[in-house]
Amino acid sequence: MRSPKWPWSTTTVMGTRWWSGSFSTCESFIQNFSVLYSPLKRHLIGSDSAQFPSQHLITEVTTDTFWKVVLQKQDVLLLYYAQWCGFCPALNHVFIQLARLLPTDTFTVARIDVSQNDLPWEFMADRLPTVLFFPCNRKDLSVKYPEDLPITLPNLLRFILHHSDPASVPPNLANPPTKECLQSEAVLQQGHISHLEREIQKLRAEISTLQRAQMQVEAQLSSARRDEHRLLQQQQTLEKQHSLLQLHSEQMQALYEQKTRELEEVARKLQELADASENLLTENTWLKILVATMERKLEGKDGAENLTPAEEVHSDHPEPSGPPRLPGSTPPPANISPPLVAERSNENRTD
Repeated sequence: MRSPKWPWSTTTVMGTRWWSGSFSTCESFIQNFSVLYSPLKRHLIGSDSAQFPSQHLITEVTTDTFWKVVLQKQDVLLLYYAQWCGFCPALNHVFIQLARLLPTDTFTVARIDVSQNDLPWEFMADRLPTVLFFPCNRKDLSVKYPEDLPITLPNLLRFILHHSDPASVPPNLANPPTKECLQSEAVLQQGHISHLEREIQKLRAEISTLQRAQMQVEAQLSSARRDEHRLLQQQQTLEKQHSLLQLHSEQMQALYEQKTRELEEVARKLQELADASENLLTENTWLKILVATMERKLEGKDGAENLTPAEEVHSDHPEPSGPPRLPGSTPPPANISPPLVAERSNENRTD
């Protein structure tokens, strides 16, 4: 490769260097560096393309792969971005959705990091983010996305469909497009439209499915709210019943304690009555013994004359003083007066 000849000559006048050259040499210099296959090559710095995966929705473009991607027989939408650009990452989801909608065999969505990759000056951008569209078979008529238009999915689809239409291309009288080129572009555009219509139908089906699912979820939520309201009412009813049962339990506990005290009082009185009854039974027994003794004595007085010898015999064995005692019995109480004994004997006789 021959080295380029410097198009200007230098002249030093009073210590100042002046550059001079003809317009033709300057023009030829620019043309030499502008031609795609010019022998004069500008050294471009680019990142390594091996670090980016090949199978991806968005194609990552580098300096080495720029011409290969842009000049392929497909429509290419290229995004210029940089790592330091704060607005560029916000567009990733838009381009991912666009790449899913468009067919990969006829359309390529790509991006390039201009902070790491140099491009020819005619493809450089003065602001970021920037979007360029390279139509199929018309790579020399690339179109820049309007700067005053928001970068959204519907706007990108309108932009692509508008500039992929052969009717939107300004007529080139010097090199008019051939009939085959127009037909291929029309077929390609029709393919894009058909693919978009199919994707729209899929989206509509998904939307209807989501709407049905939403209706089912809303019905389930309303049923759950009704169940929650019913359970809340049941909880309130149970709480009222619990409070009533607790109050009733407290009343029953108080009644139980009262009845317990009453039963203890009745038991005490019954014990007193049992003791008094036992004393009365003992006194009754002794009264019966006394009455029997008195009766025997009265009978003995009546037959005293006939039993004088017998009394003499019995005088050798005097009877014990006091009333007779039964075996195993307790003596009569000493505080029983003779009138009381006589009265009780009369009661026994009446019985």
